[in-house]
Amino acid sequence: HTTMSDGTDLPEEIVKKAKKKGLSVISITDHETVSGIGIAMEAGKKHGVTVISGVEISAKYNHSEIHILGFDINYNDYDLLKLLSVRRKSKTKRAKKIISNLRKHGFDVSYSELKELSDETINRSHIADIMVRKGYAKDFDDAFYNYLVKGKPGFYEGEYLPLKEIVRVIKKAGGIV
Repeated sequence: HTTMSDGTDLPEEIVKKAKKKGLSVISITDHETVSGIGIAMEAGKKHGVTVISGVEISAKYNHSEIHILGFDINYNDYDLLKLLSVRRKSKTKRAKKIISNLRKHGFDVSYSELKELSDETINRSHIADIMVRKGYAKDFDDAFYNYLVKGKPGFYEGEYLPLKEIVRVIKKAGGIV
């Protein structure tokens, strides 16, 4: 993942790190966005690393959140971009609800802080990161599992698109699920 979702490196930095580690092929699979792929592909040409387009899309299956990976996609496909936009809006709504829940329990966490951590997609890992930075939790796992999962103070159930729709759109975009 890149800074477009919950990664810590820009797309071109990931390509440089891959080259340094001796990798010749990588895939960028950010959560709910493909905006870093073109940048990574250009960097890949410059550094001799093949970048396979990809995406990671959250879905529900048997009452559990799962992550669907799509590889070798046409990252300019209209239906894919539309689906990803819907998912990002849903994640933003969820993040705002989680923040509201946490604030009701005395945690000073704001949406503007979250926006500083991601170039495009916001998710619970960003909230966990802020909670650790502010000393509300000792580490990521503490923040995530004691505050952000079902039954905990910050939890808010996300909205998901049907799994079949996600698979259909990835395949239509020429991808492998």
